[in-house]
Order: sequence, then C-alpha cells, then structure tokens
Amino acid sequence: MDVATLKSLKLKQSPVSNPEVAQPRLQEAWSTLDKQQRAEIVELSGVGRASVDRARRSGSISAKIAVPFAIVCGVSPSYLCGLSDDTAACDNAEIKKFLKPFGYAVKTKRGRKPQIATAEEPAPPLEANLPFTKDSLALLTGSLNNAHRAFIENMTHDDIVTFLLALTKKAGYDEKSKQTLTFLKLLLSVS
Repeated sequence: MDVATLKSLKLKQSPVSNPEVAQPRLQEAWSTLDKQQRAEIVELSGVGRASVDRARRSGSISAKIAVPFAIVCGVSPSYLCGLSDDTAACDNAEIKKFLKPFGYAVKTKRGRKPQIATAEEPAPPLEANLPFTKDSLALLTGSLNNAHRAFIENMTHDDIVTFLLALTKKAGYDEKSKQTLTFLKLLLSVS
C-alpha cells in the first residue's frame, strides 16, 4: 500500500487491539527493527514517536499505528493487534481484511486513459453531449418552491463539500445517487 492511499484512509486513533495479546507481539516485532524502520513507522502513521512507544508498551494500538507497523514489519495487522493468530504476510488484501470490521473502506483506483481527439476528427463541443440545455436548467430551477430555493442559496461552502462527499460515498452502492453525482459533475464542468 502506498503512502498516499494510507494517508487518504484517515485512520483514527481509536484502539483496535486486544492489549494482552498485542503487547508482547508488538514488543517482539519492535525489537527486530532497526532505527530507520522505527522512524518509518512514526512517519507513516503521522503521529509522534511517543504515541507509537505508548501503543507498543501498552498493547493498546490504533489502526493509525497498526497498519504502518504491519507494513514495515511485514506481518498481518490482525496478528500484531492480537485479533488473529495467523502470521500472514502484510499485503493490501490483509490490510483491507483488517480494516473492514472497523468501518474503513480501502478502494484502489484504476487508471483510465483519457480520450484524446485526433487531428482527423475534432472533439465535439461539450454542450452537444449534455442531456440538458440551458432552457431545461432554467425550467428546473424555476420549479423550486421558495423554501427549497432559500435552502440552496444559503448553503455554505462546507455544506456543499459535505453533501458532495456523502453523495460520492452513496454513489458507490446506489444507482440513483450515481446518476445524480454524474449530473452534478456535468453541471460543474459547464459552469
């Protein structure tokens, strides 16, 4: 798992381990690491060295520290946290399996090649591909009642960002939300 993906998970500092089992496992794993590997755990977790040391000594470790610890040690985070006795190697599948019960969803992004118009066939204007016209948008906004219009006009930047983030998550499993999100993307691209 790369650093950017790890940071994008926004792992929390909530304990996810069985301290009695995790503490000796963490101590043993820590003792096998060199100074550079220990510094890498601190850097990947985004917390201070004191937090990593406290988690290691107490056995009460959060996902934010457990995942980088497992990556550097090459051992399953479930094993380190005392949730499993399986000493499987640490890979993306193990990390996903570990994080899923705690409500984290690791999504891998698949790259796609952008379509580039060749010199023989110029790209059609964006407006030609849109399922709406400026007139249909005026009709849509004209049909709003005053309460809806006031609500939309009074939305703050944070409200809009929160709404879009929630809609993006919901679009992962709901077709109507996916269509709404696509429509909003089209609207934003025309503006």
